[in-house]
Amino acid sequence: MCSYCRPDDNHVILGFSNGILRIHRLTSRPIKATPFFNWQLDDFWLLSLHDAHNGAIREIYPIDTVFGHLILTCAADGSILIHEVNE
Repeated sequence: MCSYCRPDDNHVILGFSNGILRIHRLTSRPIKATPFFNWQLDDFWLLSLHDAHNGAIREIYPIDTVFGHLILTCAADGSILIHEVNE
């Protein structure tokens, strides 16, 4: 599994060994006992992008352009996909 989280963003991106990319929206709730671990990962998008058997996602690279945001994912089978992020 690989992950990416931009410090100024409220999303975390997870890539799994079965080729699935999962994008979580981070929402916080007030917890007094453990203030560091107060993220809720309930709201997410699940995208089946790469091959389920050989397409384990190994790298996630964000790309910021003048036209918008892109996410580049690299899999174990050598495939590279570019995804456009609509906010």
